[in-house]
Amino acid sequence: MAIELWGVIAIVILLVLLFSGLHNATSFFLIGIVGIGLFRGWRPLVALIEEGIWRQSNVFEWTVIPLFFMMGIILSESGIGEQIFGAVSRWIGHVTGGLAVSVCASAAALGTMSGSGWAISALLAKVAYPEMKKAGYEPTLALCLSSAAGTVALLIPPSMSIITYAILAEASVGGCLLGGFVPGIFSMAVYATWVWFLAKFIRPGIAPAAAPVEWKEKIGALKYMLPVVFMVLVITGGITFGIFSPSEAAGMGAFASFVLAFSMRRLNWKKVRTVIAESSRMTVMLMGIIIASRVFYVRFLNHSGMTMAFIDWAMGLPMSWLAISMMMFVCFIFGMFIGGPLTYVTVPIFAPVVTALGYNLVWFGILMVKMVEMGGISPPVCTNLFIAQGIQPEVPLDKAYKTIWNFVACDAITIATLIVFPKITLWLPNLAGMGFR
Repeated sequence: MAIELWGVIAIVILLVLLFSGLHNATSFFLIGIVGIGLFRGWRPLVALIEEGIWRQSNVFEWTVIPLFFMMGIILSESGIGEQIFGAVSRWIGHVTGGLAVSVCASAAALGTMSGSGWAISALLAKVAYPEMKKAGYEPTLALCLSSAAGTVALLIPPSMSIITYAILAEASVGGCLLGGFVPGIFSMAVYATWVWFLAKFIRPGIAPAAAPVEWKEKIGALKYMLPVVFMVLVITGGITFGIFSPSEAAGMGAFASFVLAFSMRRLNWKKVRTVIAESSRMTVMLMGIIIASRVFYVRFLNHSGMTMAFIDWAMGLPMSWLAISMMMFVCFIFGMFIGGPLTYVTVPIFAPVVTALGYNLVWFGILMVKMVEMGGISPPVCTNLFIAQGIQPEVPLDKAYKTIWNFVACDAITIATLIVFPKITLWLPNLAGMGFR
């Protein structure tokens, strides 16, 4: 048996373990430890366990993980997210499709405070869906929009998906975070434009205007947008203009979120304990996956020769974009079924190929995250849709399956645009002086 086949077998076994429900980090540890033990011997493996885990975890830049987790959990515990949708809808809900645009804008705004697409989909299904239904929106459209809009958060800084990709691909964390901002806003705009076009010209009445709101109420609602404005300035603005490193921006964002939540009387000491405990638990979970992947899984793939074999295969193709297309297709298929863990499985294999072909890792990372997003809202699995429908079970799942394809098509348009115009992704990192091409 060719030695490279051991790498293929290991990936198949890893996918079986992930599908079986075994913890992600445990799956990577098992595959890596057994593989390295067989290829290199058990004595080097013991030395790797002793030294490799500490060396990989002792990286200052990774402090962004617990701090950004803390920001998102504060959002959840303080209830600020519910006020953000109300503030946006008061300004633009009175036009045709206005509440739908408000959902998309709220998802982007919430993405600046939380990198969890599932959490935002759940929040929008709970808060925005009843308002859209009350205004006369078609229920299936309202539910599907709530579920799809949550995926925008995976591109907006601070996105844990992008941070995980950057760490595993050994790419610039700051560059990847900034690279997701403009594509995230663009993705939001594509969703909003399609719903407006659908309501205005194709199916009038599917997304009617809500009742207008007085100016006094509009002005009063602006205070709920202050956390969003502040987070954008601190995180995206701070990194772009060189005021903060990603780790410093994460620290400032976490501190500011505490101050804002306390000042709005949305946080007490009981909730603070919950925030600290939950952010610690999620940090340990993600760090376990990253360490298991980088210390054991990646080394095993390198020892098996699979990574170099894949690079040689990609370099031998007549056109390099065929390799990129194949990797994107794999991301879409895997995104349909296993979602987040896909990043940990494929990035160590794909990133060296992308570098060898001369493509930018930041550009590829944003495409990869977006492709996983598209897979995540595509039938039959539709994780985000299941979450939203679980909160609003009155909408039949078979009808939602038909409507969700509208937003899958929107994602396809976004991805095609990002491929044809890579400067959309690289503009903000280059504005920060990172010199990507």
